[in-house]
Parts: sequence; structure tokens; C-alpha cells
Amino acid sequence: MAIALLSCIPFFIRFEKGKSGAREIVVIAVMTAFSVIGRLIFSPIPANNAVVLDEIIATVGNHIITRSDLEYAIQAYKYSSGFYTMEIDENTTCSILEQLLFQKLLLHQAELDSVVITEQQVDERLDYNLRMQIMRMGNDSKRLEEYYGKSIAEIKMDSREQLREDMMAEEVQRKLT
Repeated sequence: MAIALLSCIPFFIRFEKGKSGAREIVVIAVMTAFSVIGRLIFSPIPANNAVVLDEIIATVGNHIITRSDLEYAIQAYKYSSGFYTMEIDENTTCSILEQLLFQKLLLHQAELDSVVITEQQVDERLDYNLRMQIMRMGNDSKRLEEYYGKSIAEIKMDSREQLREDMMAEEVQRKLT
């Protein structure tokens, strides 16, 4: 649009000075017609059709908390309480966000303190957590897979890094108490 306007400036200047001919007026008229037609054709399409996939809602040190992190924590809260379809009020959402912030603060401190969690520790905790979740689902691993919409292997893979961070935060918290 800016290029079209800038290219018209010489014609406007010539036109205002009275030295324009029919040829220049026709060029300006055609460019104006194209602009109007283009605007009419594309007017139903919103100018900003960007879709937000996720957004950062908090930062602690080098760690971020995204909206999806909060939603995942809310789902985990529902799961752990046994009320899968329960509506969460604003106070509970704020409490869950506060817990996420505290976890990130502990994780940040764990990194400053060079806390190390081994792969074996993560694997053992991951296996334990999955066994407990399967037990809550009536010892039916298929039910757990349906709940998450993922296979057990995908659940493990997706949970691994978060679990490592949680374990690092726990280690810092254990040292503090």
C-alpha cells in the first residue's frame, strides 16, 4: 500500500501543477480502481488473523510458565483430587499458579546450587508415578492412556523433563527444611 502511494506522488505533484495529461490521469484512475477492488475483495478477511498457541504468563529466573503449563497443572490437580470434571474457581487457579511460581523459584535455586538428578532417579520416580496412576485407574493402563490421549511411552517421554525439574526443586526444598 505504501509503495502504491509513493509511486503516485510524482503524478499528484504534476497534476497539481496543471501539467498532467490524460495518460497520467488514466494511470491514477486505474491504480485507484485496483486499490478499491482489492479492498473490496479482501475486506471480509480480518486484518489480524493470528492464532495464539500459547503465552508466557510468568517468568522466574530463566524459567517461564506458560498458559499451557497452568492448564496442565489444573488438570493434574483435578486428577489428583479425583474430580475429573470439576470446575476450578479463580482462587484455586491462583493457588496453583502460586505453586508453579514457587516450583520455578526452587528450580532456579537448584541450578544455582548445581543440584544433580540422575537418569536412574528420574526413571525410578517416573515408573513409580505411572504405577500409582494406573492403580488409581483400577489397574487399567488403557484407561490411563485414554485419559491422557497418549501411549504409556509418550506419557513417560512428555513427563520426564518436568519430573526432573520437580525432583530438583524437591531437593532444594529438602535442604531448606
